[in-house]
Amino acid sequence: MHHSGGGARPAPGNNQEQTTRFLNCRHETVVVIRIDLRHVSTQSLDAPQAALFEFANTAATLATVIAILALLQVRDPSQLWMLYLYSILFGAGTGLFALTVYTALADVFYGKHLGSITGLTITSLGLGFALGPWLAGYIYDLAGSYQLAFIIATASMAIACALFWVSSPRKVRLVTLKKTG
Repeated sequence: MHHSGGGARPAPGNNQEQTTRFLNCRHETVVVIRIDLRHVSTQSLDAPQAALFEFANTAATLATVIAILALLQVRDPSQLWMLYLYSILFGAGTGLFALTVYTALADVFYGKHLGSITGLTITSLGLGFALGPWLAGYIYDLAGSYQLAFIIATASMAIACALFWVSSPRKVRLVTLKKTG
């Protein structure tokens, strides 16, 4: 629903204005998180800051999983507050993920191939964004519910979070910056 933009249809019992507010809530949360924490991803990391990224990724995963669980609980239009909870938590998860993923890539895969690895990561994310809604729709057509699709998405995020912890370096690598000029 978030990637459908202006084509989003209001849920039965909700008007277009409520639907627009609920969708915008997620985007506003992403913007606030990215503006508030943008300096963290651009500085060189010492040991406590490197651990912060692992915890931020875990917090992003937890926020997104809780958001999906809240969305699964919505049964009727009177539960609009759960849609806002979903939007805020999903936005927080998205905002935190965006700040941690590329810094983590740079820390794990530093060197001359970092650009290729980052490009492959972005391509993989794009494929997930393209195929995810299609797969969810296919699952809905088969099962009559999005519940299985959300469970698969939640399990995938938990696995990705665990792999993030496993792949992150346990020692901080000192980076010396070359001065120009």
